[in-house]
Order: sequence, then structure tokens, then C-alpha cells
Amino acid sequence: MKRNRSILLTICLVLPMLFVASCAGRSKAGFQGSECHSRIDDAIEAYERQREGNAIKILDDLKFHCGGLDMMDTVHYYLGMSHKSLKQHVDARIEFERLRREHPFSPFAAEAHFRIGEILYSQSNPPDRDQTQTIEAIRVLNEFLSLYPSSEFADSATTFRDNGVDKLAEKEYLNARFYRRQGKKEASLVYYNSLIAKYASTSHATNGLVGKAEVLIELGRHREAAETLEQLQGIELDEELSRRVQIMNTVLSDRS
Repeated sequence: MKRNRSILLTICLVLPMLFVASCAGRSKAGFQGSECHSRIDDAIEAYERQREGNAIKILDDLKFHCGGLDMMDTVHYYLGMSHKSLKQHVDARIEFERLRREHPFSPFAAEAHFRIGEILYSQSNPPDRDQTQTIEAIRVLNEFLSLYPSSEFADSATTFRDNGVDKLAEKEYLNARFYRRQGKKEASLVYYNSLIAKYASTSHATNGLVGKAEVLIELGRHREAAETLEQLQGIELDEELSRRVQIMNTVLSDRS
């Protein structure tokens, strides 16, 4: 009886070791490393042939079966790009953010950073609505440009960033115009001043200077209006703005 127990104990100890040995060279769910690399080639081919749904199916399978292998940055990259192509922006952003977080030295890290900013900007609201996401997009894109100024995506990042800034400027201008139409002139000046101070390089700032000068004249603050109009010197104005400025100059000239 004692001998049988010894044999049974030996079997219980040896079998797990044999099982572990049989799994050597495999990932956590049973794929061998060579299988993982072969499957990722299939996923890349599917993505390049614009079969993003097939690519996602393969890549999701690889995330489960091949976790821990040095190819996971490639998995996250192509998952992000596939979701982005299908306009599944939330899923795409999750993959790009995970790539950056878990594989900061990956050759895909810089592009993943850019794609996050691009997605944020593409999903931001129009100027008359909340601009929280636009502000976040600008922050991410500025960070990207600081880290990767020579990147092939730097020009695109600059364009998205500048478009975002322009959107924030338009938001300030729309707010100023809204309060002016409501007869709340002092409130409109708050937004005109914010627009001019924060976004001086945008076309909306020029519109803001003209609007501000008009409001100041309406409030009888002629000296401030004249000072505001002086800031327009050297700026090329379209026909409508030139007409409005000419009217104000005439009003101020008659008051002097």
C-alpha cells in the first residue's frame, strides 16, 4: 500500500512538469511564437487590402494568444489603424494610447502619439459648442510637436493644432457677438478682449478688434475705440471690415 502511494505521488509530481515542458515555446493560450508572427503577417495583409474587419478579428485573437511577445506594439498599431479606418474612434484611441503606454520605444510610438491628437481633433465639436476635446487635442498635438519636431507627421500635426486654435478663437468671437446682440455690451467686451489677447494670430482677432471698437463707440468710450482702431493699422481688411472701420473713423472724427 505504501509503495502504491509513492508511485501515485511520483505521477502527480511528474505530470505537471511534463505539461509545462510541452508548453515551452508557446504563448499563454497555446500559440507558438512562429504562429503568432505568421498570423500578424496575415493581419497586416488584410489591413493593407482594406479588409479592416478581418484584420481586427485576427489582431484581437493575437492579443489574447500572444500577449507578452515583442510583437505586441505591432498588434496595437494595426488594431488602432484598422479601427480608425472604420471610424471606430474610441477603440482606435484606446489601442494607440496602450501602445504609447506599454511600448514607449516602439517605432510606432511617435505615429501613435500623432494619431491620438488627430482623433481628438476629428471628434471635437463645432465652434458653437463645448470645446473641451479641442483643447485636449491641441495639448496632445503640441506635446507631439515638442517630442518629434522632425517627424513626417509634424506638418499634419501643425495643421490640426492650428485649426484647433482657430476653432477656439471662433468660439470666443461667437460668444462676444451673442452678448452684443443681447444688448450686454460689457459682457461682449470681455469675450472680445479674450479673443484678441489669446488668439491674436487668427483672422477672428481682426474681426474682434472691429467689433470691440464698435461696442466702445456705442458705450461712448471714444478714446478706447480710437486706440483699438490703431491696432488695425497694417492689417489687410476685406471690403466689409474696411467699410465698418471707415464709418467708425468718421464718427470719431465728428466727435473730436
